[in-house]
Amino acid sequence: MKKNIFSMMLLAVSMGLASCSDDADSTVERLSVAAFYPTIVMDGTEVSITGTGLSDVTTVEFPGGQVAKSVQVIDDMRIIAVAPASVDVEPGVLTVSNGSESAQSRQTISKAQPALHYFNPSETAKTYEDLQIEGNDFLFVKRIEIGTMAESVSINAIDFKRKSNSNITITIPADTPLGSNQTVSVEFENGEVMNLGSLDIEKGVAPGGKWVEQEIDLYSGGDVEMGGWSAAITGITADAFAEAKIGDRIRVYIKDQVEGWQQGSFKHGSTWGGLTDELGVISLTADDFEKGYYEMVIDEVTLPLLQEAGLIVSGCNYTATKVVLITTVWVSNTQEPQETILSDQETDMGGWAAAIIIGKESFETAKVGDIVRVYIMNPVEGWQQGSFKNGSDWGGLTEELGVIGLSTDDFDKGYYEMTIDDITLPLLQSNGLIISGCNYTAVKVVLIQ
Repeated sequence: MKKNIFSMMLLAVSMGLASCSDDADSTVERLSVAAFYPTIVMDGTEVSITGTGLSDVTTVEFPGGQVAKSVQVIDDMRIIAVAPASVDVEPGVLTVSNGSESAQSRQTISKAQPALHYFNPSETAKTYEDLQIEGNDFLFVKRIEIGTMAESVSINAIDFKRKSNSNITITIPADTPLGSNQTVSVEFENGEVMNLGSLDIEKGVAPGGKWVEQEIDLYSGGDVEMGGWSAAITGITADAFAEAKIGDRIRVYIKDQVEGWQQGSFKHGSTWGGLTDELGVISLTADDFEKGYYEMVIDEVTLPLLQEAGLIVSGCNYTATKVVLITTVWVSNTQEPQETILSDQETDMGGWAAAIIIGKESFETAKVGDIVRVYIMNPVEGWQQGSFKNGSDWGGLTEELGVIGLSTDDFDKGYYEMTIDDITLPLLQSNGLIISGCNYTAVKVVLIQ
């Protein structure tokens, strides 16, 4: 009997040892790298890594033995590593480590080497027309600048007509500086700037249309009774005049004249002095109150003051109701599709964990045949799905639109979209829209009409 008991104890011990050995093997297998994005990096690039057992990872090593600047654990299946500056230009594997174990990726990663191949057109480009920039590793370009800092125009990535790793296409803006050897440079997401060369820029032919006045609210926060110079409208910052130009007007809407005289004032946003001697104290007449406003014209003296310090509106014996910037915009008569931005908030969808909510008012002018387009980037993990949902009940606008499989082609072209039909139009106009999905980042949502 004792012999049998001893034999059973030996068996239990041996099974326990086998179990420990199996646990150790499974722990080694538990740490793995399935995939990551992007596969090229610059200093500071965030690399999303998926796999298993990643919640204990403390170190990520890039090619060349360079260690990540930081590692953020999202969950056991995903981490984000910030690339260091000196990653090797030769492709190599990523290595993740938890201090006692490590695992390597099957994919390779390398340092981006941005380079220009050519411009198209190659020597002379024209405003209103397209410029193609062909090259290598343009994935992280966030802005293009044409001209010098003293006189230049910027085009942000969200306004590129096309962006891929080898091509960026833009329409040259109307206010691009003209002349020979205008510098073309790109700024990357990490702040690095690269000079691509220069082009001659000529004035092109604007598409048919007309200049239309547009009012931009500078202050609409309610009536302000000025009293006897005892009140003022402040908070109109320099940012409000970033796109202003000479010839634009600032208008103050007014009412309720009191006592024997009324005066208005356009003041420097920092010193409280008049923008000019004449603008510091403006006599208001009965005609001004009859038309309901007084205003100033921005000139070469006042524009830099506004763009540096902003504006204060003051005066006495009247009530200000609103302050606006009146500028002119070119409205084309062409039948080219027009994009209206519905959302430009970058949103990481995660695993159906986030959403973009767009109100029904955005679809008041929509019609059958219009397109809702979602610009996308950063595919992660093994699958990506998009979704167009009813803004009221969170169900798919249709069964097909509730879950949309996203392909490599979708990420190459940079968007997925839906065409509004007679079923979805009344739903959008009654309830609005929700954009959702998993394992991608939404950059912008537009209505194309």
